[in-house]
Amino acid sequence: MSENNYNSDLDAILAEFASYSSQFSGEAPEKKTSQPQPEVSPRPQRGEEPAQRAVRKYERVPSYEPQGDKDGQKRESGSYYVDVSMLTDYLETRRDREQDTRPVEKPAAAKKPAAGTKATKPRRDEGRAAAARERIPQPAPAEKAAEEFTPDFKPSGREYSRPVPMTKKAPAKRKPPVEPDVDRVLSASDREKAQKIRRQAEDKEAARQAQRSALSEKRKLEDWESEQLMEQRQHSDRPLMTLVAVLFVFLSLLSFGWVAKNVHPDSGTGTAATVLSKLDLPHNLDVYLNNAYADALSDVTYIKKIYTIPESASSGPRPNPAAFGETTDPAVIQAVIEDAALLLDGQKTLWSPDINFYPGTTMQYYRDDSILVITWKEVYDERCCTMAEVKIAHGSQFRRRLAEDSYGSSVQFYASEMAKASNAVVASNADFYAFRTYGVTVYQRQLFRAEPGKLDTCFITSSGDMLFTRAGELTEPAQMEKYVRDNDVLFSLSFGPVLVDNGQLQYCQSYPIGEIDTQYSRAGLGLLDELHYLLMTVNHTDGRPRANVNQFGQYMYEKGCIKAYNMDGGQTSEIVMNGKPVNYIDFNAERTVSDIIYFASAIPEAEWAQTAQTEVTQ
Repeated sequence: MSENNYNSDLDAILAEFASYSSQFSGEAPEKKTSQPQPEVSPRPQRGEEPAQRAVRKYERVPSYEPQGDKDGQKRESGSYYVDVSMLTDYLETRRDREQDTRPVEKPAAAKKPAAGTKATKPRRDEGRAAAARERIPQPAPAEKAAEEFTPDFKPSGREYSRPVPMTKKAPAKRKPPVEPDVDRVLSASDREKAQKIRRQAEDKEAARQAQRSALSEKRKLEDWESEQLMEQRQHSDRPLMTLVAVLFVFLSLLSFGWVAKNVHPDSGTGTAATVLSKLDLPHNLDVYLNNAYADALSDVTYIKKIYTIPESASSGPRPNPAAFGETTDPAVIQAVIEDAALLLDGQKTLWSPDINFYPGTTMQYYRDDSILVITWKEVYDERCCTMAEVKIAHGSQFRRRLAEDSYGSSVQFYASEMAKASNAVVASNADFYAFRTYGVTVYQRQLFRAEPGKLDTCFITSSGDMLFTRAGELTEPAQMEKYVRDNDVLFSLSFGPVLVDNGQLQYCQSYPIGEIDTQYSRAGLGLLDELHYLLMTVNHTDGRPRANVNQFGQYMYEKGCIKAYNMDGGQTSEIVMNGKPVNYIDFNAERTVSDIIYFASAIPEAEWAQTAQTEVTQ
C-alpha cells in the first residue's frame, strides 16, 4: 500500500487493508449493528487527490467516540471500524477508465490446447478486462448516403404523409362586462347622496336651458326692432331714391345719345376705341351714383363702393402711407388677411404661416378697401424665391407704365423710380421692349409693334384677365388689332414663354431669348384667381442656385397659378414695394429699364386723407 500500486489485484489490496485494520483496532466487527454508526468524513485538504482522502479517512482521531453495538456494549476508546468501500469504488472506477483509454487490439485467435494438455481456466482479472473492453465505444458504421427527399420518400419504411396545416382557432367570444348593481354596492345613505347630486345637476342644466331661451328671445326681439327701424328709414328715404333713379335714367339716355352721334359703331379704328374707352360715360356715371348712394346711406346700411382708375391716367392715386406695414410676426399678416375678407370675397390666400420663410427677412403688406398686397421671401427647392401676392377690386388697378409715357422713348429709368412716379403699391419689371426690335407691343389699347413670329405674347384685358397667343399664331397687324378690340385688351407683354395655361404646366424645349436652359435669375407673372395675382422672382441670393425656365414654370405651377408668363430675367428681374426693391438684384444693383407693370390703389387720396383727419380729431 505504501507504493500506491492501484493496478494490483483487488483481493491482495483488500487483504492488506484488513491487516492494517487489525493493527489499529485489534479486531473487526463480526456484523453490522442495526443502529446506524456515525461516520466522520475527513476534511479535504487543498490539492489532495480523492485516493489520499480515502486513505486519510481511516487515520486515528482521538476525539471520536463510537456508539454501542447491537448488544448495547460500547467499544473502548481508540478502537475503529475500517470501511474500505470508498477505496474499492475508487479503484474499480480508475481501473475501468484506464482500460477504456487503451488502444483496442484485435483479440488473437483462441488457440486450442495441444493434445495431451489440460485447458487452463481463465483468471478472474482477465474476465474483468474482457468486460471493460466490451464497454469501449466501437466506431460507428459508415453513414449511408443521404436520401433525397421527395413526396415518395418513406422514412424508416413508413408511408410518407404531408403535415396537417395548422388551423387558426377562432378567438373566444368575450362576454360583455357585467354592470355592477349599484343598489347592492351602495348603502342607503350613499344612494341618497347620489340622488341628491343628480338632482342638483339636473337643476343646473334646467337653469342653463332657461337662460339660453331667454337670451334667444331677447336676440329675436332686438332683431325685430332693428328690422322695424330699417323699414322706417327706408320708407323715409324713398322720395330721395326715386329722384336719384330718375336722374340716373336721364343721364344714361343722354350719354347713349351722345355716343351714338359722335362715335360710329362700324368705324373699327383705334382712335374710336380709345375715345370710347376714355369717355365710357355710362360706366363712369354708374360708379359715381353707386358711391354717392353708399355715402348717403352709410348710417343705414352698407353698400360696397366701386373704385376704378381712369385708363387715361398716367398713374394711380397716391397710396395711404398708414396702410403700409412691415413685420416678422405671421400673426400680424393673418390679421391683415382677416380684415380684407370682404375684398377677398371667399378666395384663399397663397400666403400662410406654414411657409418656409427665408431666415432673417421681413414680410411687408398694404391693405385698403381696393387692394391687398403681401410680400415675403421663402426657401423653395433650395432657391430663394421672392413673392408678391396681390388682390385688387377692379381690373383698372393692374397697369403698365412706359418711360416718359411714350412708346419708343430713348430714356430709361430704374424700376423703383418708375414705381414711385406711378404711385404703385407694388411693381415689377415687364418685358424691356426697348431692348429688342421684335415682339408685340400694345399700350393703352393701341398696337405699336406687330412682330409676333418669334415670341409668345401675354395680353391683359380691362377685366384683369391674362390671354396668351403663341409665336406665329397672329401674323398680320389687322389680325392683332381685331384681337385687341374683340378681347378688350389694355396692354401686352412680349417676352415669354408661357409657363402655365388654363391650369396646365407648359414645357418649353427651345426659345430664342431668355437663356432658358441655364441657371438664371427669373421673373414671372401669375394668375391665382379672379383679380388675384402672383409676382415671383428667383435670384442669386447668398450663393443659392437660380433656375432654368422649365424649373421656374414648375415652381409657379406648384404655387397654384392657373396662368403664368415668363418676363425679362437676369439683372432686370425685380419686385418693388412702396418704392423700394424687395428681392436681391444681381450684382446688387438695379438696372435701368424701359417699362414696368404695377398694381395701384383705387381709393382717391381725398377720401383716405379725410378719414385720417377725422381719426386724428377724434
